[in-house]
Amino acid sequence: MGAVFPTQLKKMPTAPQGLGRLYKYAQLMNNYPLVAIGGIDESSIHAVSQSGVGSVAVVRAITQSDYPQEAVKRLKAQLES
Repeated sequence: MGAVFPTQLKKMPTAPQGLGRLYKYAQLMNNYPLVAIGGIDESSIHAVSQSGVGSVAVVRAITQSDYPQEAVKRLKAQLES
C-alpha cells in the first residue's frame, strides 16, 4: 500500500500514505498480516504500532544512527510502551 512516511532508502512509486490511511488500512485488512514500512523512526513508531499492524519495519532510524544498538533499544522501548 506504500510507505507510511517519506523514505530516503529508495524511490517509492506512490506518495506517503500517512498515519490516517495506515489506521484505515489496518482496520480494513485486519484478517491479513500487515507490515508498516517507510520512514518510521523514534518519533513515529509508537503511533504506527498502535494502528493494528502486525509488524513495523525500521531501517534508516537504525542504520543512520551513530549508535545503532542504542537506537534499537529505544525503538523497542517505544514499541512496548
